[in-house]
Amino acid sequence: QNMARAQSLLAMGYIDQAMAEANAALEIDPTYSQPYRLRGRVCFDSRDWENAFRNFRIVLASEPDDIRLRGKLAMSYLELGETDYALKEAEKMISRAPGDAQGYYMKAKALIKKKEYKNAYDIAMSGLRMAPKTTNEMLEVGDVAFKDKLYDQAEIYYREGVARDPKNASAHEKMCILLRAQGKNEKAILECKKSLALKPDNGYLRKMLSEMKDPRGGK
Repeated sequence: QNMARAQSLLAMGYIDQAMAEANAALEIDPTYSQPYRLRGRVCFDSRDWENAFRNFRIVLASEPDDIRLRGKLAMSYLELGETDYALKEAEKMISRAPGDAQGYYMKAKALIKKKEYKNAYDIAMSGLRMAPKTTNEMLEVGDVAFKDKLYDQAEIYYREGVARDPKNASAHEKMCILLRAQGKNEKAILECKKSLALKPDNGYLRKMLSEMKDPRGGK
């Protein structure tokens, strides 16, 4: 009952109350994995990487084949700067589910952190060939590079995303932000407009377009 209430509370946005219910469930049965899963999810979403990985690791001890959860564990390690651990978890994802593209994308992210750029691209492309509709995951690999200001590397993944899925508003948005960071405002404006044509209610991009002083005002 505690976990049913916790899930409902979390769905309604009552995070503290949901966590309290999860903790109450653990007081009744400390071996129950679901409260740890919920706590890990909350910590992950709030970027509390340390507590996220602690909770995910407990769940995976009893559910080692949960590839999505292992991906979150790997990402938590990556955010904590524990690249080698992230890479090991990515390799476990691939070995346990070789037909799932997620492990390949996670490995690519870790390899970018290790500055193994060619290997990162090759493994990411393996994932994309395996699952052609995972453009957003390809973009997320580029995000890792962008965050570290590896703009040339980020561009490779973003351009791949745009080429594969030209109607993906997020792909054009990321290209816009990247090109602006590179000082290429005219090209950034074009990508910004492409994104807004697909998703007109993006206020953040509209503001960015205004800041870049588009002579037509983004219209």
